[in-house]
Amino acid sequence: MNTDSHRCRGEFEARLLRLMPISVLAAIVSVFAGIALSVNPALLAADRCDTSSQRTKDDTVVYPVQNAASPNDLSLIYDRSLPLDLQMEKRGGTDLYEVSYIKFASVNGEKVPGLYLTPRTYGMSGPFPAVVFMCGQGGRKEDVLLFADWFTREGFAVLSLDPQYHGERARRDRRMFGGDVLTTIQAIRQTVIDYRRGLDFLETRPEINQDAIVYIGGSMGGIIGVVVAGGDRRIDAAVITVAGGSWVDMARSTIDPAVAALKKFRIENGLNWDEVQRFFDPVDPINYIASISPRPLLMINGKHDIVVSPKTTKNLWELAGEPKEIWWLDYNHILPYEKLYPDIINWLYKILPAAKK
Repeated sequence: MNTDSHRCRGEFEARLLRLMPISVLAAIVSVFAGIALSVNPALLAADRCDTSSQRTKDDTVVYPVQNAASPNDLSLIYDRSLPLDLQMEKRGGTDLYEVSYIKFASVNGEKVPGLYLTPRTYGMSGPFPAVVFMCGQGGRKEDVLLFADWFTREGFAVLSLDPQYHGERARRDRRMFGGDVLTTIQAIRQTVIDYRRGLDFLETRPEINQDAIVYIGGSMGGIIGVVVAGGDRRIDAAVITVAGGSWVDMARSTIDPAVAALKKFRIENGLNWDEVQRFFDPVDPINYIASISPRPLLMINGKHDIVVSPKTTKNLWELAGEPKEIWWLDYNHILPYEKLYPDIINWLYKILPAAKK
């Protein structure tokens, strides 16, 4: 990092310290300290090394964050030797797939619930390619059942988890967006690590093809999914729908009420929008999208989206590396997914031959 950028970062941190009330500073400390308790010092030392060198798929990968208040977002590093303490119970299913309810341990004492679907289409046997799915804001793990037939019919296993403050983890006093900004940042970090723990779970499954793991997420699931896929090479391809880059730009251009929370945070702490953005940089997809390359990326978006502005999508797209593909549809934020799944599966077969049964 050059001297000028280091000086700017120091001035930014100093201004935050001067302007923020003690209660806010205490909350920040709790956000970082709570997650740091689960960090293995050996991993921290390893990730301070040059991350520009080639890494294998088995590495724990957390990339340097551009323009962030810290050169690495150490809070996204966790100890992969942490026991999963897996609970798994069969819950029936359909003619196409078997459903298992799972729950495993993550950082900060969290227990992450999920659904794990394995194909039982006649004549199919593992190892199966896998889809890792994240719902949109306000959704839950069960949302995956809306499209599970499409993928299990083709021989994909599917993993869907409840993000922090969603589904079984919902709380009346907490939510991912629209409330306290510090809670939002903490919840995003927690969710990223939870999904990486989900990849830890898949690694233990002999029926899974470890060279054909695909991430699929839309809206919130797409935005946070960029951070997951960009930071973990166990994801072999990513399908990101109706997502954008720069949390501040997305918030300022959306009809979603989350923007009100950001405005309140900015005013109460005497910050400008650039300073607020720097606060979000460690969990901003715009700082992780390039790291998905050289793995394939497909982005699908609505031309008339008023929840995630197409401008923020284009900003994200421009920073993505090859191979990449983008589909613009004549829709708003709600896409005709039931019509898209066959095309998505065909795209996956084209760019990820290991996924084809």
